[in-house]
Amino acid sequence: PDEIYGSCVRTVRNLMDKPGRPILLEAIGVDSQMAGIMGIDKEGEASTCYDSWLDTRCSSYIKLLESEAGDEILNAAGGPVTGQHAAKILWWKHQRPQQYEKTAAFVLPHGYVTGKMVGNKADKAVFDHTCLHFNNFSDNEKKQWNEGLMTHFGIESEKIAQDSISFEIIGTTTERFAKEAGLISGIPVTAGLGDSAASTFGS
Repeated sequence: PDEIYGSCVRTVRNLMDKPGRPILLEAIGVDSQMAGIMGIDKEGEASTCYDSWLDTRCSSYIKLLESEAGDEILNAAGGPVTGQHAAKILWWKHQRPQQYEKTAAFVLPHGYVTGKMVGNKADKAVFDHTCLHFNNFSDNEKKQWNEGLMTHFGIESEKIAQDSISFEIIGTTTERFAKEAGLISGIPVTAGLGDSAASTFGS
């Protein structure tokens, strides 16, 4: 997580340090991988590593989700059971209970980065809706979490950050981030979005 956040700080800093190029910066948005998840504690600091889709240790929980709720997940989330989010959350709960207990909310990488940019704690963490279909605990059509599925599998609703719209302003840059990145404080920061969604929007 620190490496992910640091790469964003360095990228902004490098852009701002380029000579002879006046920059009018009105807002910041971040995109990231959609198919992985990580935990943050109450203060908004990382409580787990970034659990990438490439890590398949959660495979037994994929089978559990499929056997107990495969049809409902397909209908509600809009896709089949995968090892992207829900299976990983179950893995953290059952295989790393201490870190799960410390985790106040599960977020995406861009949710972690933007949260640190604006100084938000876990109670204000966001999970943008472009990535809902990767999370088998979601109701993609209604753009919200599937409380019934989460209850069935013993996942507390507050453990997953609140869903949000990508362009929603979640706060403004703190003095600390501004100093690190070569900016001023008070710049609006949006919730952000998944990488494929960002590519489509950009196109």
